[in-house]
Amino acid sequence: MTTQTTLAAGKICRDQNLSFRHAGLRLDRDHIRTLAAVLKRGRELDPITAWREQTDEGVLTGRTVLLDGAHRMAAYASLKTQREIPITIFEGTKKEAWKLAGLQGSKASLPLSVAERTNMAWRMVLEFGYQMSKAEITQSSGVSDKTVAIMRKRRKVFAANNDASSDDAAKQPTGIWWQDRREEMGNFDPMSDEQREVKATAISKELRRVVGMTPRQDWELFALSIGYAFPTHIASLAQWHLGADWLEEQEEAVADWTGAMGDEENTDF
Repeated sequence: MTTQTTLAAGKICRDQNLSFRHAGLRLDRDHIRTLAAVLKRGRELDPITAWREQTDEGVLTGRTVLLDGAHRMAAYASLKTQREIPITIFEGTKKEAWKLAGLQGSKASLPLSVAERTNMAWRMVLEFGYQMSKAEITQSSGVSDKTVAIMRKRRKVFAANNDASSDDAAKQPTGIWWQDRREEMGNFDPMSDEQREVKATAISKELRRVVGMTPRQDWELFALSIGYAFPTHIASLAQWHLGADWLEEQEEAVADWTGAMGDEENTDF
C-alpha cells in the first residue's frame, strides 16, 4: 500500500543496504545541481519513494527509509529552505521494499548501470535466498534468470564454506558480484570502487593512445583487433555493457537464423 504526502528531509533516512550504486550513499553532484535548477525555476520534481520500515514480524521501527530519490532529496536540501518534499510512502514487508527499490532504480532518470543491477540481484539472493523467487529478482533487477541461478549456486558455496570453517569472517560475501563469484580468492586483493575507477581510467587512456582514430576510420578493423586481443572475453564484455538479456537475445536470434537456414537447405534437396 502507498500513500502520497509531504515530509521534511530530516525525517527521511538512507540505508546502505538499499543503495545499490557503486558509490553507495555518495551522490552525483552535477545531477543534484541540475535538479536544484529545476526547483529554482518553480517546477516540481517527481515524488521520492520511501518505506515505512517494519521488522520481519510486522512491527514498525519508526524509521522512514528512502527507496528512490536520493538526488531529488539532496536537491531540495541544497536550497536550504523549510520546504517539505513530496513523497510516496510504501507500507509493506522488507522483501517487498527491496523489490520496489530495484524497480525504481531501473526506471529512474539516473538509472543503475548493468554492474549495479547485477550487484543488486546478488544482494537480493544473499538477503532472501529462496524466499524471493527467481522471477521477482529478475523483474526487480533486470538480470537474466540464468544469472540468478548462478548466484544461487554461489550462495550455497558460501554457506557450505562457512559450515566447514571456523573462520566465518574469511568466507563472508562482499555483496559485489564480480568479487564474490570467484571460486578461489587466493592472494587477490580487491580494490575499492575509487581505486578501480582510477585504474580503469588509466587503462582506458592507454588503450585510446594505442588505437588512435581506428574506431572512427575503420570500425571493422577495430572490432577485429579487440577480438584478437581478448578472444575469450568478448561475450563477457557484451554482457557487462549491454546486459545478459541482450546477449541471450542475440544467441537465440542466431540459433533461429541458423535453424531457418537449415530448413531452407533441406527443402532444396
